[in-house]
Order: sequence, then structure tokens, then C-alpha cells
Amino acid sequence: MEEVNVGLTFGSDPEFMIEKEDGTKISAIKVLKGFDKHNKLSLTYDQKTFYDNVLMEFNVAPASTFREFEEHMGACLRFAQQLLARDGYYLKQQASATYPLSECQDKESQVFGCDPEYCIYKLDKNGIIRQLDPPSLPKGNTFRSCGGHIHIGHPIASPNGGRPPLVVKLMDLFVGNTAILIDHDKTSRGRRRIYGGAGTHRIADYGLEYRTLSNFWLRSPRWAEVIFRLTRLAVQLALAKPDLAHELATNEETESIINAGDRERATALYEKTKRCMPDDLQDRIETLVDVYPESLEVEWGLRTPTAKKLKPA
Repeated sequence: MEEVNVGLTFGSDPEFMIEKEDGTKISAIKVLKGFDKHNKLSLTYDQKTFYDNVLMEFNVAPASTFREFEEHMGACLRFAQQLLARDGYYLKQQASATYPLSECQDKESQVFGCDPEYCIYKLDKNGIIRQLDPPSLPKGNTFRSCGGHIHIGHPIASPNGGRPPLVVKLMDLFVGNTAILIDHDKTSRGRRRIYGGAGTHRIADYGLEYRTLSNFWLRSPRWAEVIFRLTRLAVQLALAKPDLAHELATNEETESIINAGDRERATALYEKTKRCMPDDLQDRIETLVDVYPESLEVEWGLRTPTAKKLKPA
């Protein structure tokens, strides 16, 4: 299927970890003093950064093209690099990690969740999509995870006359399922136990927020462009082929594949969904299945890669 411009705006609110050169995790509360979700630090392109729990979060401005999104995201990363370098810290793309207890002593580090979240596969007795209970962690737990949520701006994703559940289902089929194949972050499995279930989303005036993905795809523009194009394709299909979603997989199949991170079944489903993708997009996806990204700084052009040492024979 040929990709077309469907008038989509694409944004994100990714979370990242901060760490020292030795890999020790540092709370963003200590770095972004006073800049929380109620008092955000302004960046270029009317973007924002702030701490959320112990993580550094960005509000990446909506973009209508990938090149525009790449510039917006790059501006956020350049700012973070300059800010963190003062203390010898680095921004870290990692889906989940256990923090030192010393970094989770602030009251804000114990706050999880905020606005209501929904899942299209969880219905009440009247068939209405129900609100999910926020995840709960035992007192003293220092496990934290990072989201890479996608903000979809389009009338078809809007609650005012649109079809948000259809868009979310197609996002699961084309984005959530494909992510299982190209996500090489081994810590994504830990995040998936608590966050990032299939069909999870929030509704907004502009459209919806798809909340299934971790921040794995923001480690590199190569991965980000694939996710951007798959998102645009999902919206295009919602407009042109609304019956396709249930032809490709039942709700139960889609939900179980993503929630289990089942690569074998995800590969089988991908063989169905790729028939709707342009050939060059298929080629890019299938390349990323076998390619591992460099560090965040190298992939985004913030640091020159160092020569890799050969292992002794």
C-alpha cells in the first residue's frame, strides 16, 4: 500500500534515565530541581522538560513530517546533553531499571501515574471501555520504567466524531506488534509486566495518546522513522480500510502477543501486516530486526563513535 499524507501530527512524551559514567542511576529530581510536571522548563520549539518520578521527561512538539520530528527530538537531546555534562551525567535510553535506594527517597519518587488510562480490550458489563487501575509497587521498591508514548493528532483519533478504538487496534497491529521484533532493549520485558499493555491509551482533544511503547525507539532516528511511518500507516488504514483490523487478528490474539512479548507469534502476525506496507518500509523493518543501535549520543549525532576494539583471539 502506498503511503499518503493523511494530515497526521505526531508527538511524544518520552522518559529517559540519567546516569553517571559508571552506569549508576541518578534521580532527575536532583538535576531538574523544581521543574516538575506543574512547573516545566521551556525549550526551543515550545517544548518542555521536567522530572516525572526519578525520570527526565520531554514534551516533544507535534510534527507533520518525520524530519520535523527528528529536529524537535534532537533539540531536546542536545539540551539534555549540555545540561547533564556539567555534572558528568548522561541521558540513558533504557526501558526499565532498579535504582539505588538513595535515589528514591524524595516524596516525588513515590508518585506513579496521574491521568486516567484506558485499554480497548478491557470492557465493562455494558461494553464500555473501562479505566485501568494504576500500577502499584510495594513500599520501598526502586524499580522504574520509561515510556515512549505516541501522540496522534488527527480527526479519526479524536473522540469528537472519530474512532479512537479502531486507531488503537491498528496501532497495536502495526506499531506494537512490529516493536516486539525491532526492540533490542532486554529491559523492555520488565517494563511490560507493569506498563505498556496492548491497547493502552488516553484520549485528548487533538486525538489520542498511544501508551504501549517504551522509549526504545527513541534511541535512534532509524528506529524513530520506522515508528513514525507505521503510525502514519495505521491512521491511513483507519480511514481507508476500517474492517482490516479484525481481518488481521482477533482482539484476543493481538492483546496476548503484545503483552507476552511473543516474538514467534509477533513474526507470524507481521507476515500478515507487512502486506499493507510499502516495500521500502518492509526492508527497513527487516534490517532493524538484526541490527542493534549504538548509544543514544552516537545515533543522534551528539558524539562521534569510538573505534571498537577487537576481542583477543
